[in-house]
Amino acid sequence: MKRFFDLIKLAHDNPESPEVLTRLTDWLIQANRLKEATETAQTVLRILPDQAEVHLMLGRLQRKNGQLDQAIAHLSDAINFDPYLVEAYLELGKTYQERRNLEEAINVFQKGAQADASDPRPYFFAGMALKECKDYSNAEIMFKQAKRYSPDDPNIIRQLGVVTALNLINNLKEVN
Repeated sequence: MKRFFDLIKLAHDNPESPEVLTRLTDWLIQANRLKEATETAQTVLRILPDQAEVHLMLGRLQRKNGQLDQAIAHLSDAINFDPYLVEAYLELGKTYQERRNLEEAINVFQKGAQADASDPRPYFFAGMALKECKDYSNAEIMFKQAKRYSPDDPNIIRQLGVVTALNLINNLKEVN
């Protein structure tokens, strides 16, 4: 707790330091002081508007608060400033899912997989969105890809089993 108050004092003494303010934003989020975190992140962006990590933090906060349009704007900015920031793709895809725009969510998750082909998360979330669209064969492909990079993840294994079974059932219905 002392470190937190030291950080607040440091931010107060250095109100123009993006590094200090970014660190404070992260601490405020962890302390669930979301309003203060949002204000601090916005201060950082006024000083240095091209900070991908801060856009990501702000996008997450806005998504959490149901401000989906603003979240999409900040998460898109995060990707524009750092096209290899997989976390931004994941958050943006989840935001599109919350808006029920599954096609765009899948597209964003696939771009996240291109940003880091060995990260299983974009494949997993693309698989979840495809499953939601009832596109079981493509969902199965995505879950297999996720499993390739994280072979022991129980969530991936479970979802792969579910969509494999659903895919099999659908194929049997089509034959009959």
